[in-house]
Amino acid sequence: MEGADTVLSYIMLDAETPLTIREQPPYSHPQFLIDLKFSCDAYFSDWVITPGSAEPRFLDGVLQPRIESFIHLSLHQFLWHEGARETIDRELKNWPVWGEERRRLLDFAMKKTREAVISTPAGHNLIHINFRVSVIHKHIFGERVASQILQQSMEEDTEFMIPAADSSIASLESKKITEPGTSCSICMEEFEEGCDGVCMPCSHVFHGDCIKKWLSTSHYCPLCRFEMPMSS
Repeated sequence: MEGADTVLSYIMLDAETPLTIREQPPYSHPQFLIDLKFSCDAYFSDWVITPGSAEPRFLDGVLQPRIESFIHLSLHQFLWHEGARETIDRELKNWPVWGEERRRLLDFAMKKTREAVISTPAGHNLIHINFRVSVIHKHIFGERVASQILQQSMEEDTEFMIPAADSSIASLESKKITEPGTSCSICMEEFEEGCDGVCMPCSHVFHGDCIKKWLSTSHYCPLCRFEMPMSS
């Protein structure tokens, strides 16, 4: 629909192998405890639909500081699955994860915790699980506001749009992608595991074609604004 805005959200979930411990408190029947640690990295980007272009144009992006939440449950609390799910949901209420992505996160946490409880060795009564969550929110502005946004962008980002020096682009090093589920923050496509990406001096990694095209118009890293040498 002309003029309409679109928000696209992507979530990537990972859980480390649970750590189980045999606790020896000073009483005869130790309580079975479950410690859950959640960490969230959220990236927000703004894009705009421009007339005559099939692809939206990138405007700006922000990687928020990492959010961490800790949840402690007894086995009795967890076995009341509805209550445990509500507890996790409540503790993560301020996270930038909404709608279907939040349901996926809760389903994933409950599933992985249930698997850990079932597989806990006899005599162990403490479980630690670390959950890692990556969220990407892509806001695409419609054509109705494109003119205003682009004008403001050009006024504010005159320096931002200076290309990087060709020699600095050529000096970028390749890096093997080994972590599954990660994506290039420019094109938003997931990296194929084992493929070669291109690493900026600030350690952010992108598809080679994506970052070289980006640096041909801007000398800043699209994620952290690390400044590359400018074209003279």
